[in-house]
Amino acid sequence: APPPPPPPPHSPPPEPALTPVAPPAGSATPRAAPTYVEELCRKLLARDRRRGEVALHTVRAAFTHILEQPTEAKFRRLKGSNSRVQQELLAHEEAIMLLRIAGFVADGEDLVLPPTMPLQGLRDILAQMPPVARTKLR
Repeated sequence: APPPPPPPPHSPPPEPALTPVAPPAGSATPRAAPTYVEELCRKLLARDRRRGEVALHTVRAAFTHILEQPTEAKFRRLKGSNSRVQQELLAHEEAIMLLRIAGFVADGEDLVLPPTMPLQGLRDILAQMPPVARTKLR
């Protein structure tokens, strides 16, 4: 069989591969700007690294419990009277904002994720939060 003909001299360059909107987790590719969630986490950690890590751990745990047992009402209510909720979440404006972005609403002194709220918001926020600290937090 004869070899294929050479390409015409003025052929357009091949189409570049489509790049993902956000690099995969752990990628070294820099992003233009941090997301709002990333910025909240950064501010929380910058103010007090230890307490910030504890707060983010608690937010992550609350979201994970809801995702693992979405019909269990007790995981959807963060009781404002609970000392751990007060110290690890309510004491931090950024932690409260993460909960509100996820869909939590005030119910008296408590924060509640309504049963009609889609769970994808929790997954999206978890994906943008910094990795879990290697050390035990308590």
